[in-house]
Amino acid sequence: MSTVLGLLFFGGVFCIWYFVKRKPDKRKRNIAIATAGVALVGGLLFGNEPEERADTKSIESTQKSSLPKTGSSSSENKNSVEESTIQSSSTSTLSSAAEVQESKASSESAKVDVTLEAPAEVEADPNNQATIAGKTTPNARVSVGLGVIGDSTTADGEGNFSLTHELSKQEEDSITLYATLDGSTESTKVKVRPNSEKVAQQEAEKQREAEEASLPVEYRSALNKAKSYATSMNMSRQRVHDQLTSEYGEQFSPEAAQYAMDNLHGIDWNANALEKAKSYQEMDMSPDRIRDQLTSEHGEQFTPEEADYAMQHLNQ
Repeated sequence: MSTVLGLLFFGGVFCIWYFVKRKPDKRKRNIAIATAGVALVGGLLFGNEPEERADTKSIESTQKSSLPKTGSSSSENKNSVEESTIQSSSTSTLSSAAEVQESKASSESAKVDVTLEAPAEVEADPNNQATIAGKTTPNARVSVGLGVIGDSTTADGEGNFSLTHELSKQEEDSITLYATLDGSTESTKVKVRPNSEKVAQQEAEKQREAEEASLPVEYRSALNKAKSYATSMNMSRQRVHDQLTSEYGEQFSPEAAQYAMDNLHGIDWNANALEKAKSYQEMDMSPDRIRDQLTSEHGEQFTPEEADYAMQHLNQ
């Protein structure tokens, strides 16, 4: 029994060292400490008793053979042997307890107190990339989640770190940051918000699409015609409007034509004036005649400013 308990004790001590120094694991280290403690207590309760009897009998036999067989002398020698045996057992127990305490102290001294500081919220850029910067224990490994899928990095000698997190969807995400060093880990939550400008643009686009979907067919048709005249035929803004409402043109209602002009975006009217000027120049018109044709109410109906731009850039 004492042999089994002894092996169990030393096995527990070895496991304490292994799970503290070689492969840090708090749970397994605690199990090893508990196992060594049970073995130690069991050895104290059951392991020394037979040995004490054997040692006592051996000493008594030796004393009896070397000393006179007087009652008082035998009694004194027996008491002396018992005291010696008890002292030896106590010394062994104290030595084992000291080893356990030394192992526990070594385990606790190896543990590192990891700190982790990070912003509670960050905003992603228009590309859905969020940069998370913070401070932790120097040289600690910092990761998003377990670091299997998310980004991870190692803090510098002063504990500073920076890593990125990509939003998979255009919506708020809550992630967990972990900082790990020598088997010790600290974590904190970080909320990642989508880019506010991109969200506003998307909301405006959704609203515009919803408005267009609810529009009468005539309004959408007028807008499509207006885009065609402005981009493919280089018409002026006023000429496009007149073409939409003219009885000789598209004959849209004034309301549909106005909607089309209000929503005709992204047209460079200066560029349209220049293209028209070039076409008239190919017809061998003089500069003055070209300008008059650009601004005439019976011609292209560009604004004076647009005509000036065209004439300034005509031969460039």
